Amino acid sequence: MIISIVLGLLATVLSLFGLKCTQVGMNNENTKVKISVTGGVIFILAGKIPTLCIETELRTPLVLNSAFMIKKFINN
Repeated sequence: MIISIVLGLLATVLSLFGLKCTQVGMNNENTKVKISVTGGVIFILAGKIPTLCIETELRTPLVLNSAFMIKKFINN
């Protein structure tokens, strides 16, 4: 979870540097696009890490667990 928080903060900083309105860093448009895309990929990774930790703890994919619980709820 701590890794996810740190990655989220890093992604926020990278995304802010990649904005068109910021003058910090490079003024090259292609570089700013690459920085923004990198920030977005890190955001996705930061969101996926807690899910992976929970899945390894449960030793089953969460999608299968969710489907099983829904079927169990409907059948009762």
